[in-house]
Amino acid sequence: MRATGCSGSAEEAYAVLGVSPATPQPELGRAYRSLLRRYHPDTAGESADPVRLHDVRRAYAEVRRAVSPAPRFERARSAADGYRTSGYEATAVLDLLA
Repeated sequence: MRATGCSGSAEEAYAVLGVSPATPQPELGRAYRSLLRRYHPDTAGESADPVRLHDVRRAYAEVRRAVSPAPRFERARSAADGYRTSGYEATAVLDLLA
């Protein structure tokens, strides 16, 4: 998964991160942060590699999509639905203000 326009797959993304698909989420995050420190110009100094850093970021995003395909706003919307079913109704507040 190089920054040359290759779309890549989830298997390639796991390989870029140096983990297996069975890796638990906390360990995946540790591997990602370790690679960020290794390739980021602020922490790596002369050994920084912006192309490799870009690959690591794209790979992590790909793996995160594979693990949790729902967009953030969808998860937020389902959380908001939970509030509506817990007895709190936004219309009740609006009625009070009217």
